[in-house]
Amino acid sequence: MKKFIFGYGSLINLESAGRTLQRPLTREEVYTVTLNGYTRCWNLFDDVFSEIMNEEVKAVFLNIANSENSNINGIILPVNELELSEFKTREKNYDCVDVTKLIKITDERSPKKKYRVYTFVGKASCLTENINNHYFVFQKYINIVERGVNSFTSDFTSEFHKTTMPLSFEILQGDYKFIDAKQQKAR
Repeated sequence: MKKFIFGYGSLINLESAGRTLQRPLTREEVYTVTLNGYTRCWNLFDDVFSEIMNEEVKAVFLNIANSENSNINGIILPVNELELSEFKTREKNYDCVDVTKLIKITDERSPKKKYRVYTFVGKASCLTENINNHYFVFQKYINIVERGVNSFTSDFTSEFHKTTMPLSFEILQGDYKFIDAKQQKAR
C-alpha cells in the first residue's frame, strides 16, 4: 500500500521536503488536499541555535491541533518506509498520526491505488502553552513555508493564510540550527 505524508508547513516546500527525502521532489508527485478536523497553529517549539544571537533559543514552528469543525489545506507527498523514518527523525517533537480517513483530495488528479496518509502532530510536552519561556519564530522558517505555499495556486495560498492562526511570537532574523544533530541532518 502506498504511503503519503500530509505536509501543512515547511513540508509544503518541495525543496525542504526533498532534502529529507534525499532526492528531488516534483510537483507531479504531490497532491493538494484538505485535512478535516484540524486547525493550523503556531504552538510547537524546539531548541535551536540562533546564529545571530549566538545562543540556544526556543523556536516556534507550525503545528496542527484537533478542531472538530475546522479544516486546513496542504499537500500529500509519497514516501517509502525508510523515508517515513527520516521524516520521523526530522519531526521528532511531533507524533506521527494516521489521518487517511480525514483527507479529501482537492487536486484534479488522485492517487491510483489504495494509500495511507500520515501527518505530524505536536507532542504535548513540546507545545508553547505547556512551558513558560520566551519564544521566537525565525523569519527563515516563515520564508521556507511561504515559498512552498506560493508555489501552488493563488487559491491554495489564500486558503493557507485563511486557515492558519495568527502569529503571536517575536520574529527573529538570521539562520538557526537544530540542537539535535540527527534532526538537523534530516532537514
